[in-house]
Amino acid sequence: MNRIEELRNELKTLVAEAKELTKPDDAESQIRKICDGSRVEKLAILFLNARNKTIDTMSFEGTVDKVITYPREVYRKALLCDATGVIIGHNHLSNEVIPSTTDVRLTEILKNGLDTLEIKLLDHIIVDDTGESFSFVNENMI
Repeated sequence: MNRIEELRNELKTLVAEAKELTKPDDAESQIRKICDGSRVEKLAILFLNARNKTIDTMSFEGTVDKVITYPREVYRKALLCDATGVIIGHNHLSNEVIPSTTDVRLTEILKNGLDTLEIKLLDHIIVDDTGESFSFVNENMI
């Protein structure tokens, strides 16, 4: 089984086990399941229905200090699965969860595009391997 098939199976398992996200810790837990233990930065996207249940996921893998994200693909997937909300999250291998200017800019780009489609960007969560996290919503940045 190649790495892509492994990741697909991992994402299918997460979706099958999905529950309603009622607090930020629930979303953080799902983000950690996708990103924990990775030796590269990963960006995880959770697509939610109107009841805040994860209905699909998507992820991008990068290098040790960045991950390239394609907003167009995020918008496309959100429309295809009829998402009403999206949560994005990624890991910082530096164990520093403060968002970079690139993180802030990506959040703005995704929020603006999703707003146009009447889909809410509910949060952007940054996690590290020490258990720390940063929520854009908790810091009033969304």
